[in-house]
Amino acid sequence: MQDALDPHSGTIDSWRLDLTDSAPPPCVASNASDVPIPANSTATSAITLSGCSGNASALSTMGVRILHPSSGSIRITLVSSDGSTYVLHDYNGGSADDIDVIYPVNLFTEMRNGTWTLQVRNSSENAGIIDSWALTL
Repeated sequence: MQDALDPHSGTIDSWRLDLTDSAPPPCVASNASDVPIPANSTATSAITLSGCSGNASALSTMGVRILHPSSGSIRITLVSSDGSTYVLHDYNGGSADDIDVIYPVNLFTEMRNGTWTLQVRNSSENAGIIDSWALTL
């Protein structure tokens, strides 16, 4: 606010500042269908979102539960509806079994609506299962 009159005089009777949060509410979806992960192969599972306006959040998350005897043999990639890829687990974890993790992922540039795909690459002789996964965008 500026008083542009000369001489500077006047009073403020009242003022108001409205701050609103324009971010849309989170869009959440999950897939609990078991998908086999064959030895030395890649398995995929999809979630289709609709009715979620705008872009995803920079604070998006992807939770996943994978049953496998060696998490160090697994690579997890999230593929957005436009084909962009996000590697979330890259053969780390050593010989520990199973993966039950919520990964933070910045998806700010991605539209929320569309088909999102989980790709799980298994580089071992042991089979596994995608037990479930979920997105919060």
